Amino acid sequence: MVLSFGYNWLKGGKNFNLYPIFVLAWVLSEMLATSLIKNKEVDIIVLDMHLLNTTKYKDMKGIEGLIVDLILQLLSYMAEDERTRIKERQKEGISIAMKKEIKFGRKKIHIDENFKAVYRKWKQGNITDVKAMELVSMKNNTFYRRVKEYESL
Repeated sequence: MVLSFGYNWLKGGKNFNLYPIFVLAWVLSEMLATSLIKNKEVDIIVLDMHLLNTTKYKDMKGIEGLIVDLILQLLSYMAEDERTRIKERQKEGISIAMKKEIKFGRKKIHIDENFKAVYRKWKQGNITDVKAMELVSMKNNTFYRRVKEYESL
């Protein structure tokens, strides 16, 4: 639910322009859109689909609420459909990358001879933690993770 965006700047009688349609997926939830249109009397105008312009249905003698609700339902469906398609394309891309054996994330810093020598000095108390991290060019999380890994060998 996207209720923390803070649309207090939208005053009654203003327009909320959207382009393209799938922007709704990232900006508005159905409840927020309903709140904007009904409580603050804000019109939603989808710039690339003029049929979904809520300003057109203002003077329809009572059925404007029904039409606006239908428009919101349609926008919500289209936004959800767009999210689903994006996730499917992302899954396809990841599976193709995995088949090509493309590695994700950072490269692992392996334990080398320098690390082993610095580890011995550090364990004996000859150097501090900070100095050991500096000598092996590791941040503290990586250093302690490699220490734990090395001690478990």
